[in-house]
Amino acid sequence: MDETLADLLKKKLMKEGRNPYVIPLGGSNSLGIWGYIEAISEIEQQIQSNCGGPQFDDIVVACGSGGTMAGLSLGSKLSNLKAKVHAFSVWDDPNYFYNFVQGLIDGLGARSDAHDLVEIQDEFKVS
Repeated sequence: MDETLADLLKKKLMKEGRNPYVIPLGGSNSLGIWGYIEAISEIEQQIQSNCGGPQFDDIVVACGSGGTMAGLSLGSKLSNLKAKVHAFSVWDDPNYFYNFVQGLIDGLGARSDAHDLVEIQDEFKVS
């Protein structure tokens, strides 16, 4: 198994007695998606502060590593916004991303089905 430069650096720093945290590709882990869950909360606050402001039913994002769509879709489900997230995959098939999102959701202890949270399109991905 190939070690990444980040893994090698982490081991080196640990040998020095330090406690590094390696951020995964795209920040796409259970910790990383909290930022997008918070983004949904901020959107809700902005809508409320604008006296009801613009309402919308859909959020459209590009999907490279999966973290953005996972956080936005879970955040939308947990909020009053309830906007459907549509993700356009740039490199992998929808099943990979549905499984990835489900793993992140399960890791947070949320009881949701990724297929209900996000719609993933792949007809525009790079071959």
